[in-house]
Amino acid sequence: MVAKLVEMDKARLAAWLVVDTWEYACEMVASGLPPSVADERAKQQMEKVFPGGHLAEGHHVYVVENDGEEVGSLWLGPHPDGKPDTIWVFKVKVESERRGQGNGRIAMLLAEEQARFLGASELDLNVVGFNHVARSLYDSLGYETTSISMRKKIGRGSSRNS
Repeated sequence: MVAKLVEMDKARLAAWLVVDTWEYACEMVASGLPPSVADERAKQQMEKVFPGGHLAEGHHVYVVENDGEEVGSLWLGPHPDGKPDTIWVFKVKVESERRGQGNGRIAMLLAEEQARFLGASELDLNVVGFNHVARSLYDSLGYETTSISMRKKIGRGSSRNS
């Protein structure tokens, strides 16, 4: 098995950016934001990192290949808080038909290798709480939980906790 990262070319990156912005907005909606707010926030945040559709300095978007076949994508860049010697995993995605075959693990191991190559000593990421498959993968790879955000829907105007 030969797995590798291939930097996306400009045309591929443009198409990826459209889909990723939409998926990012969908994740924010799933986390509780209204669709109109999520859509606008996703567009604004992506424009900061991809000004005019181009990668900002220090950001890299790759195609993840396994045995010569595309299995997903990976976006790495500087830590959003400017944490030195740390690469941030902005997004790792395994194509739906390629899930459950070890490709997420391969992508994350390649991310670790690439982060070391880029001079980092740490790889950080954020995962939404309802993504149990990803959380299990990160746990199995030795990632530590560094913060937890929680929510409970209580309904409007209710003074009772249930």
